[in-house]
Amino acid sequence: MTLAEPGWGQAADEALAEAMERNPDRLLTLAEDVIAGYGGPEGLTAVGIADYIALERAAARAGAMRKLLALDLDNDWSP
Repeated sequence: MTLAEPGWGQAADEALAEAMERNPDRLLTLAEDVIAGYGGPEGLTAVGIADYIALERAAARAGAMRKLLALDLDNDWSP
């Protein structure tokens, strides 16, 4: 589903509600961390959210790369 498809907002709302029901403390902690770490004097902005998402994606890429490098036993960068 893409942002342009009808119902995307509803699906996102349902996913958020489900996450809140499953583990509200975890979601609250995440929200506090994002606001404290990426919010400015005016609060959390779209730019702050984009920065957070970019950092999370970079961490995921680094984790995947770390796993691949661990498999390269002779350190020649070949599969």
